[in-house]
Amino acid sequence: MTVNYIKHLNTAMSNFHKGGRRLHVTHAALYVALFHIWNQYHFQAEFPVIREDAMGYSRIGSRNTYLRCLKELHNCGLITYTPGVDINTPALISITQWGDDGELLFDNLVSRVVFDTGDKNYGVKRERGTQPQTEHLPGSKKSPTNKQYINNVKQESVNALTLKKKEIKNPSQEEVEGYFNTNGLPQTEARKFFFYYQARGWIVKGAPLRDWESAARKWMLNTGFLSNEVATPGKLHVNQNKRYDIPL
Repeated sequence: MTVNYIKHLNTAMSNFHKGGRRLHVTHAALYVALFHIWNQYHFQAEFPVIREDAMGYSRIGSRNTYLRCLKELHNCGLITYTPGVDINTPALISITQWGDDGELLFDNLVSRVVFDTGDKNYGVKRERGTQPQTEHLPGSKKSPTNKQYINNVKQESVNALTLKKKEIKNPSQEEVEGYFNTNGLPQTEARKFFFYYQARGWIVKGAPLRDWESAARKWMLNTGFLSNEVATPGKLHVNQNKRYDIPL
């Protein structure tokens, strides 16, 4: 996804300044924090967000305030928030793009759920004693209720995780040591690699590590074991035939 970093933030700040969406400084701080995390994921269409990270970047100290602001940003259309299946699973966020006219660019084929935050609704009709209805975009189908939506997300996530666990098999310490030994690396380096990823559950950027051998080769390259010339401590790689009589 191509995103103009400056143009996107300028448009967002302009809309926050106008105050047309009844948003406050906390919403702006959280939005900028999410944008910062989005940048770290190279502007992927959807990216995971760990609550502690987003709260730290936005300086929001209350979990309830964080969740409320997150849902209100979603209700305004600035982001799309998909809750995690449990407390240990990060939420998925998608930040809505801005058009040249400063309006949000929605995907008309995607239905949007409106979360009940206990505050005034955002252009959503609601009658006393009823659940808030979902916001319909032109050409979109009727959205499920909030409870149905979360249940569907949970079931899809559980199915996806189950499928990934069946497809991906994490290597044992013996397999890693054997692979490193085949490439002429010491056993200590193999153990460093194994325990580094073992401590992280073999998860990289919120997704299971599919090809551990490629990660191991990258590890070897970073440590210099696979390079043609291994740097020797205390020596510089300089040209021995350099001529000093030629002006720079």
